[in-house]
Amino acid sequence: MPAQGLPPIRKELLQEILRQLAIALDTIQEQLRNTTSDDATRRLQRQRAEIARVMHDFQQTVAQAMEDAADKVWEAGIENAVESIGEIGLAPRIAQGPLLAIRTFLTGRIADISRAAAGKINTALTQQILGVQSMSDTITQIQNILDSAPRGRAMTIAYTEIGRAYSVAQWEAGLKQLQLLPGLMKSWIHSGKLHPRPGHVLASKQPPIPFLQDFEIVDLRTGETEAMRFPRDPKASAFNSVNCGCMMVLHAPPASDVFSKPLTHVIKPGGKLVPI
Repeated sequence: MPAQGLPPIRKELLQEILRQLAIALDTIQEQLRNTTSDDATRRLQRQRAEIARVMHDFQQTVAQAMEDAADKVWEAGIENAVESIGEIGLAPRIAQGPLLAIRTFLTGRIADISRAAAGKINTALTQQILGVQSMSDTITQIQNILDSAPRGRAMTIAYTEIGRAYSVAQWEAGLKQLQLLPGLMKSWIHSGKLHPRPGHVLASKQPPIPFLQDFEIVDLRTGETEAMRFPRDPKASAFNSVNCGCMMVLHAPPASDVFSKPLTHVIKPGGKLVPI
């Protein structure tokens, strides 16, 4: 049977990542033209080389995905493309998870901005994740895109959406960990803000729950609850996700539980342990 094509949503994400990497390269080139510091020049040159290498790896993965079209390409090729980043002497490692999670940005749901503005904001957010610009510059850029909107609003968008990408990445990493650690648990950690959501504080006081079980976030005004997989869950309401600074912490099961059963989910028949 011929291989099925890579799902369009994944093709689009790969193409968007490549577009963002090209923007990052152009931005770094502009910064190199304007810098007068030798240290900054060396840092930017390392960063440019690293992003160029990531782009090359993604381009190869796209080409292979178009030919083989297997999910194995997505799982292995994309992971290898990004996990190879960060060798000694190179620019800081670009995290795989948040880069792939840019698909979860919800700026398109902001009622009073255009589709074009949402796209520009997504680019600003992605460039921050790539390390090309600081959070402060990202917030200023969002302000300008929104015609000099209050800085507080731009901060809310930036911190919510970038935080959402990292939360989604943590969730997806947890799904992989769950395959090796079936007893994986999670807990909700409150941000400690001065004026917190009472439901988030209440969730942080609960004992750890199984990884796949939803947190039940109570609205103390109405008594209603909302199920959330993690803080800033894209499926959650704006009330419970926007400007949320909470975190999720994973808890591995006790070692006695892990080793009490045959590790057939870790070591396949005929396989062998490789010394570390």
